[in-house]
Amino acid sequence: MTITPQMVQAWDLGFAACENSLRAIPTPTDEVSGRFYHIMSVLTDAARSNYQELRKAAQRDDQIMMAWGCRNLLEIAVFSKYVLLSEQNATEFAADRLIDAVEIGKALKKLQYLIDQEIAAEGGTIAGQEMRQRPVGADQIIEKYSKLLAHEQIPRLRPLKMSELARRVGLAEAYEGMNKLCSKLVHPTAWSLFTAEVGSERFPEVSEIFLVYGALYYGMVLAEFLPHVRTWGLRHKP
Repeated sequence: MTITPQMVQAWDLGFAACENSLRAIPTPTDEVSGRFYHIMSVLTDAARSNYQELRKAAQRDDQIMMAWGCRNLLEIAVFSKYVLLSEQNATEFAADRLIDAVEIGKALKKLQYLIDQEIAAEGGTIAGQEMRQRPVGADQIIEKYSKLLAHEQIPRLRPLKMSELARRVGLAEAYEGMNKLCSKLVHPTAWSLFTAEVGSERFPEVSEIFLVYGALYYGMVLAEFLPHVRTWGLRHKP
């Protein structure tokens, strides 16, 4: 299909109308509504930002950045559907912020260890020595977020798996296909490396696919939250 400026303008007008409706929601006055509003805002803000970046990448004919944006939008759509299934799902999603932080701390600790090992071997590199002088504070990160996990009584140590969430919300095939397509462009696969000099000409149809599906996923996020709020307010289904 050929995407015309009129089509893109129609998408933008529709998205803006939905966003305006969400922004018109009164400020939450209780903890339950505030928590729901926070989760909704995190997801809708991320969807808007990624769609804007997708549009900018499309104008530059940058398929790699379009792939990043489109895949991000799909994952945000999966999260949005998942958290609205139940309050328990929303709680699990929010818990991932702490689990992710602990994993970040552990990864930083591993990298700091490797830097220390390199420094010990023949003095290491200048960059490594500078990193050793400015430790990343991994232990403090791990300790801080491990305590928060204990305080919130979260037993999981692994974040939710996107492919499983996609299956649970009925988007397994969409996730499998789009994730595979995007990965071939954003990762240094043999195909992407050997065809890098050709740019978007190696597969020109992909740009429109990313733009159409990116708009679809952005609209999906808004279409999840707006009807829900109109029916149930800033709360989960009873």
